[in-house]
Amino acid sequence: MTNTPRTWLIAALTHQKLPTLAEQQVAEHFGKLSVPLVEAANNDGVITLLEHRLAGHPDSTTVPPDLLSQIQQAAKQGLMDQLPFFAEQRNLFHALNQAKIPFLVMKGAALGNWLYDSPNHRPVTDIDLWFKDQHTVNSLAEILQPLGFIAVQSSGDLTSFEQAFDKDFNAIKIRLDGHWAMFNSAILATCISFDDAYVRSQELHIQQQRVQVLSINDALINSIGHRALKYLTGQANTLKWLYDQHLLLKALNTAQWQELIERSAQAGISDLSLDAIEYSQATFKTQIPMFAIDALSNNAQHEKIKRDWFKSWSHYQWHEMQSVSPKFSVRFKWLNQKLWSNPEAMRERYGRNDSTWRYMLRRIGVGIKRMLGS
Repeated sequence: MTNTPRTWLIAALTHQKLPTLAEQQVAEHFGKLSVPLVEAANNDGVITLLEHRLAGHPDSTTVPPDLLSQIQQAAKQGLMDQLPFFAEQRNLFHALNQAKIPFLVMKGAALGNWLYDSPNHRPVTDIDLWFKDQHTVNSLAEILQPLGFIAVQSSGDLTSFEQAFDKDFNAIKIRLDGHWAMFNSAILATCISFDDAYVRSQELHIQQQRVQVLSINDALINSIGHRALKYLTGQANTLKWLYDQHLLLKALNTAQWQELIERSAQAGISDLSLDAIEYSQATFKTQIPMFAIDALSNNAQHEKIKRDWFKSWSHYQWHEMQSVSPKFSVRFKWLNQKLWSNPEAMRERYGRNDSTWRYMLRRIGVGIKRMLGS
């Protein structure tokens, strides 16, 4: 059986024996080497991590020199792409600290600074910050405007739990996502409160600024829920996010495992946690204690939220609508916002400058395709 680029990447990242690459993965293509493998690493967000892990890999001498050179060049470019984000993080954190606004740094912007050997090994494509409530997020416009960030029109207050702010930096879009819930989903929005997460948070210095980041279990729950939501876009098993979970799971001690079990049960997401753990075991051979698997499996049988909710667009939307409110009037408003997003939000989503009626037709067409499983 031919080894795929993904198989090789996983072995390289976890220091397993490197499989033999297919001939077309190391042969020249218009002067470039191993385009599929390097493209796969770039697409999965692990090119800088790959270079780092290969440096200490026991099979590193078996990697063709030309292939290694190409990986190093791609990793260098990946690092250059991250420099604007590092600079903006410093400016953002300084401005928010000066304004004395409590916030929590989430996802890659935090993980790269304490979970990985270097922030360079965990690239970010946006900066995710969690604030106490929607009012606080709405008030950020005045603080962010001098930094060059402009609020992006959202699709509606019932369909989103975050507000995006964009800045153009030498043709690179820097995005800040200001969250007022851990997840941009009504199903998961209330599973953890900001106040509780802030009490559990850990202090960190990022780009010379003192900030609070999620505790290890909150970071893991955030990663688990984020993965479930990414099923809808076909990105649930992107290696960058899977490797986050692998490292977080490896770092848990017995007491933290027990906490994860209890917190998953409290939030009703034991099945989502189990799904992530099972996939990490299958992908990276992550060592998971049996008592945790047994407890999560048992709890999942008695909980409402299931992994399958997130693997079907129509099922997800149905449960999302039900989670918004028990009132028919609120659900109807949610449905109206979902179906008829404002033109600015649809332009952001679809990347076209059409008239409103064309956006509506496109919106309906996308919805029909998703209902049919396309």
